[in-house]
Amino acid sequence: MSAANLEQRPDAPQMFTEAEVAQRLRLSKRTLQAWRAQGFGPAYHQLGRVIRYDIDDVRTWLETNLSATREVM
Repeated sequence: MSAANLEQRPDAPQMFTEAEVAQRLRLSKRTLQAWRAQGFGPAYHQLGRVIRYDIDDVRTWLETNLSATREVM
């Protein structure tokens, strides 16, 4: 299966670059790099030197790290 065919499949993962994820999360690319080195942050795929994030993994990570605010009296 070619990469072009994979991208056309409706069930294909939606992959983003490090820069795209950093922009969407309003973080620097360096923050994502540091998080990866620390074992923190969303799951990612490394293909050689290329880093890609599956948008579903990013969403899951965000939901898992959601903190509720407390009411101040």
